[in-house]
Amino acid sequence: MSSDLSKNDTTTSDALTESERAAELDQQGKETFDMLFSTRKPKNATAGLSSGLKSIGKGFAAGTAALIAAPVAGAKEGGAGGFVKGLGVGIVSAVALPAV
Repeated sequence: MSSDLSKNDTTTSDALTESERAAELDQQGKETFDMLFSTRKPKNATAGLSSGLKSIGKGFAAGTAALIAAPVAGAKEGGAGGFVKGLGVGIVSAVALPAV
């Protein structure tokens, strides 16, 4: 009976750890987004247009980088299956990042 309790305790602590990891990754994602794209309200139309064009350019650059880096990282981690999965992630990123 005591071993059952310790298994439940371990499962609970693992769940909290995964939850904490997910929260940390989410925070890192927000920080990366804020660093990459301007989130400030522009002062006027010219500043808004300039900021928008810069964000589009950064989105294309980040999408292109993800299109190249994600399959390579996937292949290193999971072989051919990881490459295919990384290619999918890269394609989605290449389409989604410029649209943000």
